[in-house]
Amino acid sequence: RFGAKGGTKTVDGKEEITPPEFVQKLAITRTVISQFNFEYSAANYFLIKDCEFDRANFRKSRYNKLEIINTRISRQIDFTDTKVDEQNIEFIAGFKNRIELTDGSNVRIPR
Repeated sequence: RFGAKGGTKTVDGKEEITPPEFVQKLAITRTVISQFNFEYSAANYFLIKDCEFDRANFRKSRYNKLEIINTRISRQIDFTDTKVDEQNIEFIAGFKNRIELTDGSNVRIPR
């Protein structure tokens, strides 16, 4: 989780979601990570540039502007229930067997 007080908890058998507070700007550049997990994150501006990930998890996140530039995500990318107001996504070479999860999301993954 990124942002204060964000996350989920179960109360009386029901999941309650507390969205994280928005950070102003978040930038990750020139980074290689096998498991990138930003579930329940929120930012006014989120930049990911010149990175490599095997798996990237953005589930249930909120971004006013999301830019993913010159980045390779080889195995799985998960935008399930993620909302973005503005986006610029440019991946390095697509992968035929990459799993792309976008249910409930308005994120458009380029082909």
